[in-house]
Amino acid sequence: MTTYASGQTLTAAMLTALATFAEPLQIIKAATGATRTSTTASTADSELTLTFPANRTYEYELELLLLSAANAAGDFRGRIAWTNSATVHLVVAGLADTLALGAMADYQGTAANAGVADTTTPTGEMVLGCSTTATAGYMRGRIITGASPVVATLEWAQFVSNASATSVLAGSSWTARRTA
Repeated sequence: MTTYASGQTLTAAMLTALATFAEPLQIIKAATGATRTSTTASTADSELTLTFPANRTYEYELELLLLSAANAAGDFRGRIAWTNSATVHLVVAGLADTLALGAMADYQGTAANAGVADTTTPTGEMVLGCSTTATAGYMRGRIITGASPVVATLEWAQFVSNASATSVLAGSSWTARRTA
């Protein structure tokens, strides 16, 4: 990391170096949320999409506020899809989908695909349980872009097709921090 002294005159070289990190943080927050019913076909979320510049590395986190119209019904299955060339690492944590009641009181952590690089879009699908009480699920990882900008999107559906709605609520967010 380069540091500059107070009162130091900035040179062209210093400004160029600073411009390299001109877009270090990106945040998108879902304003309305979305619902899926009776489907296991993952489709793009209309709000949780980010564009990553070419030849960059970002660490990202999706904080998903999840809700189900009924316990032990539907649950959530999601993945990251992207355009152009990228390597994507993905892990998840949240309510386990294997709990009989699927209730918030049954919260336990779940994790999958720990640090496995995926260069084929989309990534493998990750499963999180849902409850009639809003719960948080997390998808974290790293995206390394190639020579062209990458548009990355959360795609999701119900894990098991169910008439009880599964929702990603307003306030869910995707934050990405540039690391290289």
